[in-house]
Amino acid sequence: MAGMTSAAPSSLPLALPWWQRALIWACVLALLLGVFALYTLPDFMVTLAGYIWACF
Repeated sequence: MAGMTSAAPSSLPLALPWWQRALIWACVLALLLGVFALYTLPDFMVTLAGYIWACF
C-alpha cells in the first residue's frame, strides 16, 4: 500500500468551543427541568398514564 497516508477519518467529531458546549448543556438542563416540572402536576400525570394505557 505505497503512497497511502494515515489521515484521520472525517467522521470524527470536531471539538466545540467552550461556549457552544455550555449552551448545549444549558439547553439539556432546561429540557430536563421542564420534564421534571411536569411530574409535579397530578392532572398531567393522570392524562399521560391514560394515553400510555390506551396504546395497549
